[in-house]
Amino acid sequence: MRDRNELVFPALVLLLGITALGSICSLLWWFTIGSGALSGNRRLSNSPTIQPSGTPAKKIWKSHTAAVLSVVQSPDAEFIASGSYDQTVKLWNRQSGKIQRTLNHSGRVNSIVFNDNGQQLVTGSGDGKIHLWELSTGNKIAELGGGHGRIVSLALSPDNRTLASGSSNGTIQLWNIESRNLIETLVDKGPQVNSLAFSSGGTPQLISGDQDGNLKHWRMNPPELVQTIQTSDNRLAAVAITPTGHQFATAGHSGTIQLWDALTGDLTSELIGHGFVVSSLAFTADQKTLISGSYDETVRTWDWRQRKNLCTLEEHSGFVYSVAVDDDINTLVSGSYDGNIRVWDLEKQATCLVQ
Repeated sequence: MRDRNELVFPALVLLLGITALGSICSLLWWFTIGSGALSGNRRLSNSPTIQPSGTPAKKIWKSHTAAVLSVVQSPDAEFIASGSYDQTVKLWNRQSGKIQRTLNHSGRVNSIVFNDNGQQLVTGSGDGKIHLWELSTGNKIAELGGGHGRIVSLALSPDNRTLASGSSNGTIQLWNIESRNLIETLVDKGPQVNSLAFSSGGTPQLISGDQDGNLKHWRMNPPELVQTIQTSDNRLAAVAITPTGHQFATAGHSGTIQLWDALTGDLTSELIGHGFVVSSLAFTADQKTLISGSYDETVRTWDWRQRKNLCTLEEHSGFVYSVAVDDDINTLVSGSYDGNIRVWDLEKQATCLVQ
Protein backbone atom coordinates (compact mmCIF):
# COMPACT_ATOMS: atom_id res chain seq x y z
CA MET A 1 0.00 0.00 0.00
CA ARG A 2 2.87 2.38 0.85
CA ASP A 3 4.49 1.84 -2.54
CA ARG A 4 1.22 2.63 -4.27
CA ASN A 5 0.72 5.85 -2.27
CA GLU A 6 4.27 6.91 -3.04
CA LEU A 7 3.33 6.76 -6.74
CA VAL A 8 -0.11 8.37 -6.45
CA PHE A 9 0.92 11.37 -4.33
CA PRO A 10 3.47 12.82 -6.82
CA ALA A 11 0.94 12.35 -9.61
CA LEU A 12 -1.66 14.35 -7.67
CA VAL A 13 0.87 17.10 -6.99
CA LEU A 14 1.73 17.25 -10.70
CA LEU A 15 -1.95 17.42 -11.68
CA LEU A 16 -2.65 20.24 -9.22
CA GLY A 17 0.38 22.12 -10.52
CA ILE A 18 -0.83 21.87 -14.13
CA THR A 19 -4.31 23.11 -13.07
CA ALA A 20 -2.84 26.08 -11.22
CA LEU A 21 -0.63 26.95 -14.18
CA GLY A 22 -3.67 26.88 -16.48
CA SER A 23 -5.56 29.27 -14.18
CA ILE A 24 -2.64 31.68 -14.13
CA CYS A 25 -2.42 31.62 -17.93
CA SER A 26 -6.18 32.32 -18.17
CA LEU A 27 -5.83 35.34 -15.89
CA LEU A 28 -2.90 36.66 -17.91
CA TRP A 29 -4.93 36.28 -21.12
CA TRP A 30 -7.85 38.22 -19.61
CA PHE A 31 -5.75 41.16 -18.46
CA THR A 32 -3.82 41.45 -21.72
CA ILE A 33 -6.45 40.52 -24.32
CA GLY A 34 -9.89 40.28 -22.69
CA SER A 35 -9.72 43.66 -20.95
CA GLY A 36 -8.58 45.22 -24.24
CA ALA A 37 -11.67 43.87 -25.93
CA LEU A 38 -13.89 45.62 -23.40
CA SER A 39 -12.10 48.90 -23.97
CA GLY A 40 -12.66 48.52 -27.72
CA ASN A 41 -9.19 49.89 -28.42
CA ARG A 42 -7.08 46.90 -29.37
CA ARG A 43 -6.42 45.69 -32.90
CA LEU A 44 -8.51 42.91 -34.34
CA SER A 45 -7.71 39.31 -33.49
CA ASN A 46 -8.97 36.05 -34.93
CA SER A 47 -11.91 35.85 -32.54
CA PRO A 48 -14.73 33.44 -33.41
CA THR A 49 -17.65 34.81 -35.41
CA ILE A 50 -21.05 34.75 -33.71
CA GLN A 51 -23.57 32.80 -35.74
CA PRO A 52 -26.32 35.03 -37.16
CA SER A 53 -29.81 34.60 -35.75
CA GLY A 54 -31.54 37.53 -37.49
CA THR A 55 -32.17 38.45 -41.10
CA PRO A 56 -28.79 38.41 -42.94
CA ALA A 57 -27.09 41.61 -43.95
CA LYS A 58 -27.57 42.60 -47.57
CA LYS A 59 -23.84 43.32 -47.96
CA ILE A 60 -20.73 42.84 -45.83
CA TRP A 61 -17.64 44.93 -46.56
CA LYS A 62 -14.24 44.11 -45.08
CA SER A 63 -11.10 46.20 -45.46
CA HIS A 64 -10.36 48.04 -42.22
CA THR A 65 -7.71 46.47 -39.98
CA ALA A 66 -9.29 47.73 -36.75
CA ALA A 67 -12.64 48.79 -35.30
CA VAL A 68 -15.02 50.84 -37.47
CA LEU A 69 -15.98 53.82 -35.28
CA SER A 70 -18.20 55.79 -37.67
CA VAL A 71 -20.31 55.19 -40.77
CA VAL A 72 -22.28 57.64 -42.90
CA GLN A 73 -24.23 57.52 -46.19
CA SER A 74 -23.86 60.22 -48.85
CA PRO A 75 -26.90 62.39 -49.66
CA ASP A 76 -27.02 61.14 -53.25
CA ALA A 77 -26.97 57.51 -52.04
CA GLU A 78 -23.89 56.78 -54.15
CA PHE A 79 -21.31 56.31 -51.41
CA ILE A 80 -20.84 55.05 -47.88
CA ALA A 81 -17.92 56.32 -45.82
CA SER A 82 -16.41 54.52 -42.84
CA GLY A 83 -13.93 55.83 -40.28
CA SER A 84 -11.74 53.52 -38.27
CA TYR A 85 -9.37 53.10 -35.37
CA ASP A 86 -6.81 52.15 -38.05
CA GLN A 87 -6.58 55.93 -38.82
CA THR A 88 -8.23 55.74 -42.23
CA VAL A 89 -11.49 56.63 -43.91
CA LYS A 90 -12.72 54.29 -46.63
CA LEU A 91 -15.08 55.61 -49.29
CA TRP A 92 -17.17 52.76 -50.70
CA ASN A 93 -19.25 52.59 -53.86
CA ARG A 94 -22.65 51.47 -52.64
CA GLN A 95 -23.49 49.36 -55.68
CA SER A 96 -20.20 47.57 -56.27
CA GLY A 97 -18.89 47.54 -52.69
CA LYS A 98 -15.49 48.62 -54.02
CA ILE A 99 -13.30 51.16 -52.24
CA GLN A 100 -13.08 54.41 -54.22
CA ARG A 101 -10.77 56.30 -51.86
CA THR A 102 -8.72 55.73 -48.73
CA LEU A 103 -8.06 58.88 -46.70
CA ASN A 104 -5.22 58.69 -44.20
CA HIS A 105 -5.24 60.42 -40.81
CA SER A 106 -2.73 60.85 -37.99
CA GLY A 107 -5.28 59.66 -35.42
CA ARG A 108 -8.29 57.39 -35.19
CA VAL A 109 -11.36 58.64 -37.08
CA ASN A 110 -14.21 59.11 -34.61
CA SER A 111 -16.85 60.91 -36.69
CA ILE A 112 -17.74 61.64 -40.34
CA VAL A 113 -20.29 63.82 -42.17
CA PHE A 114 -20.97 64.47 -45.88
CA ASN A 115 -21.89 67.91 -47.15
CA ASP A 116 -25.23 68.26 -48.98
CA ASN A 117 -23.99 67.40 -52.47
CA GLY A 118 -21.77 64.56 -51.31
CA GLN A 119 -18.68 66.00 -52.96
CA GLN A 120 -16.88 66.78 -49.72
CA LEU A 121 -16.31 64.78 -46.58
CA VAL A 122 -15.66 66.18 -43.11
CA THR A 123 -13.86 63.96 -40.58
CA GLY A 124 -13.11 64.34 -36.88
CA SER A 125 -9.94 62.69 -35.69
CA GLY A 126 -7.98 61.69 -32.62
CA ASP A 127 -5.30 64.15 -33.72
CA GLY A 128 -7.58 66.95 -32.47
CA LYS A 129 -8.41 68.38 -35.89
CA ILE A 130 -11.36 68.53 -38.27
CA HIS A 131 -10.35 67.56 -41.81
CA LEU A 132 -12.15 68.62 -45.02
CA TRP A 133 -11.65 66.40 -48.09
CA GLU A 134 -12.47 66.80 -51.78
CA LEU A 135 -13.75 63.39 -52.78
CA SER A 136 -13.17 63.72 -56.52
CA THR A 137 -9.41 63.92 -55.92
CA GLY A 138 -9.00 62.55 -52.40
CA ASN A 139 -7.13 65.74 -51.48
CA LYS A 140 -7.38 67.39 -48.09
CA ILE A 141 -8.55 70.97 -48.67
CA ALA A 142 -8.60 72.34 -45.11
CA GLU A 143 -8.05 71.67 -41.43
CA LEU A 144 -10.05 73.26 -38.63
CA GLY A 145 -9.51 73.49 -34.90
CA GLY A 146 -6.77 71.93 -32.84
CA GLY A 147 -5.71 72.37 -29.25
CA HIS A 148 -8.99 71.26 -27.68
CA GLY A 149 -8.41 67.54 -27.30
CA ARG A 150 -9.55 64.77 -29.63
CA ILE A 151 -12.49 65.46 -31.96
CA VAL A 152 -15.07 62.92 -30.83
CA SER A 153 -18.30 64.00 -32.53
CA LEU A 154 -19.51 66.04 -35.53
CA ALA A 155 -22.91 67.15 -36.87
CA LEU A 156 -23.90 69.25 -39.88
CA SER A 157 -26.89 71.63 -39.85
CA PRO A 158 -29.82 71.05 -42.26
CA ASP A 159 -28.75 73.99 -44.45
CA ASN A 160 -25.22 72.49 -44.67
CA ARG A 161 -23.65 75.74 -43.54
CA THR A 162 -22.89 75.09 -39.89
CA LEU A 163 -20.70 72.30 -38.54
CA ALA A 164 -20.82 71.43 -34.84
CA SER A 165 -17.85 69.69 -33.24
CA GLY A 166 -17.47 68.08 -29.82
CA SER A 167 -14.14 67.19 -28.23
CA SER A 168 -12.64 65.04 -25.50
CA ASN A 169 -12.11 68.08 -23.24
CA GLY A 170 -15.78 69.09 -23.48
CA THR A 171 -15.49 71.88 -26.05
CA ILE A 172 -18.46 72.36 -28.39
CA GLN A 173 -17.83 74.70 -31.31
CA LEU A 174 -19.76 75.91 -34.36
CA TRP A 175 -17.97 76.39 -37.69
CA ASN A 176 -18.96 78.03 -40.97
CA ILE A 177 -18.32 75.17 -43.36
CA GLU A 178 -18.00 77.48 -46.39
CA SER A 179 -15.65 80.14 -44.97
CA ARG A 180 -14.10 77.60 -42.54
CA ASN A 181 -14.21 80.16 -39.75
CA LEU A 182 -15.16 79.59 -36.13
CA ILE A 183 -18.65 81.00 -35.47
CA GLU A 184 -18.96 80.44 -31.75
CA THR A 185 -17.79 78.29 -28.86
CA LEU A 186 -20.91 76.99 -27.11
CA VAL A 187 -19.05 75.16 -24.33
CA ASP A 188 -15.44 75.97 -23.48
CA LYS A 189 -14.63 72.88 -21.44
CA GLY A 190 -16.29 70.06 -19.55
CA PRO A 191 -16.93 66.32 -19.84
CA GLN A 192 -16.19 64.62 -23.16
CA VAL A 193 -18.84 65.30 -25.82
CA ASN A 194 -19.67 61.87 -27.22
CA SER A 195 -22.53 62.75 -29.57
CA LEU A 196 -24.10 65.69 -31.43
CA ALA A 197 -27.25 65.92 -33.56
CA PHE A 198 -29.11 68.64 -35.50
CA SER A 199 -32.83 68.61 -36.24
CA SER A 200 -33.56 68.53 -39.97
CA GLY A 201 -36.79 70.56 -40.07
CA GLY A 202 -38.60 73.40 -38.39
CA THR A 203 -36.59 75.69 -36.10
CA PRO A 204 -32.92 74.56 -36.28
CA GLN A 205 -31.90 72.83 -33.06
CA LEU A 206 -28.74 71.15 -31.78
CA ILE A 207 -28.38 68.65 -28.96
CA SER A 208 -25.31 67.12 -27.33
CA GLY A 209 -24.66 64.21 -24.98
CA ASP A 210 -21.63 64.06 -22.72
CA GLN A 211 -19.63 61.74 -20.50
CA ASP A 212 -21.40 62.97 -17.33
CA GLY A 213 -24.88 62.14 -18.63
CA ASN A 214 -25.87 65.70 -19.59
CA LEU A 215 -28.18 66.38 -22.54
CA LYS A 216 -27.80 69.99 -23.71
CA HIS A 217 -30.33 71.61 -26.07
CA TRP A 218 -29.71 74.74 -28.17
CA ARG A 219 -31.86 76.68 -30.61
CA MET A 220 -29.86 78.10 -33.50
CA ASN A 221 -29.83 81.44 -35.36
CA PRO A 222 -28.52 82.78 -33.04
CA PRO A 223 -27.34 79.93 -30.79
CA GLU A 224 -29.12 79.91 -27.43
CA LEU A 225 -28.97 77.26 -24.72
CA VAL A 226 -32.57 76.24 -24.02
CA GLN A 227 -32.11 73.57 -21.38
CA THR A 228 -29.75 71.08 -19.79
CA ILE A 229 -31.23 67.72 -18.81
CA GLN A 230 -29.39 65.52 -16.35
CA THR A 231 -30.28 62.01 -17.51
CA SER A 232 -30.19 58.94 -15.30
CA ASP A 233 -27.44 57.52 -17.51
CA ASN A 234 -24.11 58.59 -16.03
CA ARG A 235 -22.38 58.33 -19.43
CA LEU A 236 -24.26 59.32 -22.57
CA ALA A 237 -22.78 57.76 -25.69
CA ALA A 238 -25.48 58.66 -28.22
CA VAL A 239 -28.15 61.28 -28.88
CA ALA A 240 -30.67 61.69 -31.71
CA ILE A 241 -33.41 64.17 -32.52
CA THR A 242 -36.53 63.67 -34.62
CA PRO A 243 -36.62 65.64 -37.90
CA THR A 244 -39.32 67.93 -36.47
CA GLY A 245 -37.26 68.49 -33.33
CA HIS A 246 -40.10 67.48 -30.99
CA GLN A 247 -38.43 64.45 -29.43
CA PHE A 248 -34.91 63.57 -28.27
CA ALA A 249 -33.45 60.11 -27.79
CA THR A 250 -30.50 59.45 -25.50
CA ALA A 251 -28.59 56.31 -24.55
CA GLY A 252 -25.31 55.21 -23.05
CA HIS A 253 -23.70 52.89 -20.57
CA SER A 254 -26.95 51.81 -18.89
CA GLY A 255 -28.12 50.13 -22.11
CA THR A 256 -31.53 51.80 -21.81
CA ILE A 257 -32.77 54.24 -24.49
CA GLN A 258 -34.67 57.23 -23.11
CA LEU A 259 -37.12 59.46 -25.04
CA TRP A 260 -37.59 63.12 -24.05
CA ASP A 261 -40.12 65.82 -24.87
CA ALA A 262 -38.12 68.67 -26.44
CA LEU A 263 -40.49 71.38 -25.23
CA THR A 264 -40.83 70.40 -21.58
CA GLY A 265 -37.66 68.35 -21.07
CA ASP A 266 -39.78 65.53 -19.57
CA LEU A 267 -38.90 61.85 -19.90
CA THR A 268 -41.71 60.31 -21.98
CA SER A 269 -40.69 56.66 -22.34
CA GLU A 270 -37.86 54.13 -22.21
CA LEU A 271 -36.83 51.35 -24.61
CA ILE A 272 -35.33 48.31 -22.91
CA GLY A 273 -33.72 45.41 -24.74
CA HIS A 274 -30.01 45.98 -25.26
CA GLY A 275 -27.73 44.15 -22.87
CA PHE A 276 -24.79 46.56 -22.91
CA VAL A 277 -23.76 50.11 -23.84
CA VAL A 278 -25.90 51.73 -26.57
CA SER A 279 -23.37 53.62 -28.69
CA SER A 280 -25.34 55.03 -31.63
CA LEU A 281 -28.89 56.24 -32.40
CA ALA A 282 -30.67 57.45 -35.55
CA PHE A 283 -34.29 58.32 -36.40
CA THR A 284 -35.69 57.59 -39.83
CA ALA A 285 -36.93 60.61 -41.82
CA ASP A 286 -40.58 59.61 -41.36
CA GLN A 287 -39.97 59.55 -37.58
CA LYS A 288 -41.60 56.13 -37.27
CA THR A 289 -38.47 54.11 -36.52
CA LEU A 290 -35.48 54.54 -34.21
CA ILE A 291 -32.27 52.64 -34.96
CA SER A 292 -29.81 51.70 -32.20
CA GLY A 293 -26.37 50.08 -32.19
CA SER A 294 -24.87 48.51 -29.08
CA TYR A 295 -21.82 46.95 -27.51
CA ASP A 296 -23.97 43.81 -27.12
CA GLU A 297 -23.04 43.28 -30.81
CA THR A 298 -26.54 43.94 -32.14
CA VAL A 299 -28.44 46.55 -34.12
CA ARG A 300 -32.10 47.06 -33.20
CA THR A 301 -34.97 48.79 -34.97
CA TRP A 302 -37.77 50.20 -32.80
CA ASP A 303 -41.30 51.48 -33.13
CA TRP A 304 -40.40 53.98 -30.43
CA ARG A 305 -43.91 55.36 -29.99
CA GLN A 306 -45.25 51.88 -29.22
CA ARG A 307 -42.05 50.95 -27.33
CA LYS A 308 -41.79 47.87 -29.54
CA ASN A 309 -38.58 46.21 -30.74
CA LEU A 310 -39.16 45.43 -34.43
CA CYS A 311 -35.91 43.67 -35.31
CA THR A 312 -32.70 42.55 -33.65
CA LEU A 313 -29.85 42.17 -36.16
CA GLU A 314 -27.08 39.97 -34.78
CA GLU A 315 -24.45 39.39 -37.46
CA HIS A 316 -21.66 41.55 -36.00
CA SER A 317 -19.04 39.83 -33.84
CA GLY A 318 -17.96 42.89 -31.88
CA PHE A 319 -19.20 46.14 -30.37
CA VAL A 320 -21.42 48.10 -32.79
CA TYR A 321 -20.11 51.68 -32.70
CA SER A 322 -22.14 53.42 -35.39
CA VAL A 323 -25.37 53.21 -37.40
CA ALA A 324 -26.63 55.38 -40.30
CA VAL A 325 -29.94 55.24 -42.13
CA ASP A 326 -30.98 56.37 -45.63
CA ASP A 327 -34.76 56.45 -46.04
CA ASP A 328 -34.73 57.15 -49.78
CA ILE A 329 -33.31 53.74 -50.57
CA ASN A 330 -34.36 51.95 -47.36
CA THR A 331 -30.89 51.00 -46.20
CA LEU A 332 -29.27 50.80 -42.80
CA VAL A 333 -25.49 50.73 -42.40
CA SER A 334 -23.60 49.63 -39.29
CA GLY A 335 -19.92 49.63 -38.30
CA SER A 336 -18.36 47.48 -35.62
CA TYR A 337 -15.32 46.51 -33.59
CA ASP A 338 -15.07 43.46 -35.85
CA GLY A 339 -13.82 45.83 -38.58
CA ASN A 340 -16.79 45.17 -40.87
CA ILE A 341 -19.42 47.40 -42.45
CA ARG A 342 -22.80 45.78 -42.91
CA VAL A 343 -25.56 47.10 -45.18
CA TRP A 344 -29.12 46.04 -44.33
CA ASP A 345 -32.41 46.29 -46.23
CA LEU A 346 -34.40 48.52 -43.86
CA GLU A 347 -37.73 47.80 -45.56
CA LYS A 348 -37.40 44.09 -44.82
CA GLN A 349 -36.23 44.71 -41.25
CA ALA A 350 -39.22 46.94 -40.49
CA THR A 351 -41.56 43.96 -40.76
CA CYS A 352 -39.42 41.62 -38.68
CA LEU A 353 -41.22 41.60 -35.34
CA VAL A 354 -39.20 40.11 -32.50
CA GLN A 355 -41.07 37.41 -30.63
